[in-house]
Amino acid sequence: MDTTWIVVADSARARIFDAGKFGRDLNEIEDLYHPESRLHEGDLRQGEEGSQDESVPLARSGTGPKTSEHEKHIEGFARDVARHLDDARHRGRFDKLVLVAAPAVLGELRDQIDAATAACVKREIDKNLAQHSPEEIKECLGLSAGD
Repeated sequence: MDTTWIVVADSARARIFDAGKFGRDLNEIEDLYHPESRLHEGDLRQGEEGSQDESVPLARSGTGPKTSEHEKHIEGFARDVARHLDDARHRGRFDKLVLVAAPAVLGELRDQIDAATAACVKREIDKNLAQHSPEEIKECLGLSAGD
């Protein structure tokens, strides 16, 4: 029997659902949090307050845009979720995956999961539904009892 997991994520929360025997039910089996991703950029700064000499301008690299602290936290959370999924696949907890995530988070998840786990992904939806009810998620996925 194929076990399908549906991962619904935003930058700070990933909910994992088992799609049930016929893929019509959504039973939430895990809820992963990363509260730092919800903080404002100024609250995410590393180091002690006032530790930088503000009279010296920051050096800028010409190699591209600077990654913000918020983006680093999103990347770190996506890495944690990907490791969790990779481990679950190794333990045989699912056969197929559906990823539903905010666009930036979906991109990070794609980058972070290993090739074997990526091969289990059967569908991707770039939508932020992490705060929605299971019924709303089912509707977005086109799942219903009458299918």
